This record gives sequence, structure tokens and C-alpha cells, in this order.
Amino acid sequence: MKKDFYRLLRAGLIAVFFALFASVALAVEHLDAFMKGANVGSAATVEGVVSVVSPKGGRFGIIDSFEFAACKTVNCAKLTMPVLWSGDTPQIASTVHVTGVVEKGKTGLVFNASAVEEVAPPPERGMLK
Repeated sequence: MKKDFYRLLRAGLIAVFFALFASVALAVEHLDAFMKGANVGSAATVEGVVSVVSPKGGRFGIIDSFEFAACKTVNCAKLTMPVLWSGDTPQIASTVHVTGVVEKGKTGLVFNASAVEEVAPPPERGMLK
């Protein structure tokens, strides 16, 4: 009886641990909050709005989605995070969740993305300034 209790307790603790780990892994940070504490090696999933796309591909920039919502333009942000991405680049003004790790680039820190998910398309032209 006592053995069964401890097995059940251990199984419960393992389940709680995995549930907490999964919720932490799925947490999405807003860009400004992440960038204030980001260092080389910092890994996260961040939400931002695409502000610029490289014509050569493989690189784009994102700004904080709260700033974009307040000013309705991709040109007003104080901070822009450069993103390296090997897939299709998202459209300017689309809201994305980017998962990756901060690395040292040639001109400063860059976010090397392992996944990019568009969570909202760009607003209609009349909605932007």
C-alpha cells in the first residue's frame, strides 16, 4: 500500500514537472521586454511586428507589437531586432512569433530564428499611417 502511494506521488510530481516545463517553453515574450535582458545565448519565443525585410532574403527586423499598435507605423520603434531566418520572409507589418537564440553578428547582436510563425497578417493599408 505504501509502495503504491509513493509510485502515485512520483508519477504526479513528474506530470507536474512536465506541465510546468511545457508552459514555460510555450511562453511568448514581447520584444521590448526580451531585449532589455537579452545576452548572447538567450533563447526565447518573442512576439513582434516585421518592420523591414532584406531584399536578398534571410534577414528581417521586428519591432515591439505594443509600439506598433500605439503608433500604427513600422517606423516609430526605439528598438529593432535583426532576425536571421532561412525560410520565407514574412510581410512587413505582419505580427510574428519568432523562436530562436541571440548570437553575436558582424555588427552586433542578432536573433537566429529556428521558427517563424505569422500570427496576424499586416493590417489593411487604410489602417496604417
